Amino acid sequence: MRAFSIVIACAVLPALPATADLLSAADVLKSIEGRWAISYETDPDPELTFRCEQSAVNIWIEDAGDRFVYHSRHEDSEDGDSSIVMMTPLQDGSNAPWLLLQYDGELRLTDDGEPVRWRLLMFDENNFVWSREDWELKGSTKIRTRCLEADAVS
Repeated sequence: MRAFSIVIACAVLPALPATADLLSAADVLKSIEGRWAISYETDPDPELTFRCEQSAVNIWIEDAGDRFVYHSRHEDSEDGDSSIVMMTPLQDGSNAPWLLLQYDGELRLTDDGEPVRWRLLMFDENNFVWSREDWELKGSTKIRTRCLEADAVS
């Protein structure tokens, strides 16, 4: 299900903001846990069904002592995804403002035949996008928006 959702969501690649407008990697680690869905305000897509009211994605970070592990699972699924969280060091010694993930068992490949790696970029505590590492920060998936309690499935 994950591969199908990502492929459809990537059909239109919105431009990314300047990296100065993103949360730091440390702030992403603190902020990403929660229920998420694709934002549909400007481009409804009936093919993608993970919305706050229907199959939101739960994301959490596990502190495994010497590393962090990203986990996600759709509410209507028993299966989930996980990845060791990687940072991208910059020349000045700081980290780039995103988390870098390569899902365990990733089947999608880059044009060079390597497993796809994903950057998780947060604009603020309630919105994020995915950008594949091989997209060179030129585009992203549709925005994922935090589900509020009022959006929860009853």
